[in-house]
Amino acid sequence: MNGFQTRIRLWDKYKKIMLPSFPLYKCNFYDIDTFKYEIMFSIGIKDKQGKEIFEGDVIQLSCGCCFYKIVWNAEKLCWWPKDDGYSQVHEKDINVWECELEIIDNIHENKKILKDKL
Repeated sequence: MNGFQTRIRLWDKYKKIMLPSFPLYKCNFYDIDTFKYEIMFSIGIKDKQGKEIFEGDVIQLSCGCCFYKIVWNAEKLCWWPKDDGYSQVHEKDINVWECELEIIDNIHENKKILKDKL
């Protein structure tokens, strides 16, 4: 297959480990126990280091000092960086998608970063 392939990764809620990502077309969602795993989708872009950005990643912007968690915005039907969990980036005078993004961590493997940064 050429071009962009949607990928997913799984967080094992019991073992507390992130499983390697894989292409969506190789996934049978009926085989994924959602009580055991949390499914996270790739947002389709990479950070400045070339790492694929997934739902639940905590990113930092080159055009600001803030940290954001990647979430699905059901109202706008798109991926959206969310700051402290209450206000969204679009309420600020910053065009987040024109900045370089850097993955700092994800919400599962380092919950301390959420307390410290968000």
